[in-house]
Amino acid sequence: MQSYVSNRTCPCPRCKWNGLLGPAMLVTFGVLMLLDNLHWGQFHRTWPAILIVIGTVKLLQTVAPTAGHRSPDAAPALAAEPLAAPSAPEVTHE
Repeated sequence: MQSYVSNRTCPCPRCKWNGLLGPAMLVTFGVLMLLDNLHWGQFHRTWPAILIVIGTVKLLQTVAPTAGHRSPDAAPALAAEPLAAPSAPEVTHE
């Protein structure tokens, strides 16, 4: 069994979840600040939500399936055969 290595260009769910921690933290922090400014909550009491979001995203990264995963060191399968060099046109003198 191979160990998992994240790849930015891979379409599998686990690789897609790897880039979501930063945006999730930014949204969570923004919502907590909004609630604090609207006096619906106090930040010193709601900050554990940040830890909950971190744990949730990390859990989702770990349990997400790797179906269709492409290793970053795998060669891209764009060309099935090597391209031939173009041949020069034949010139005839009459």
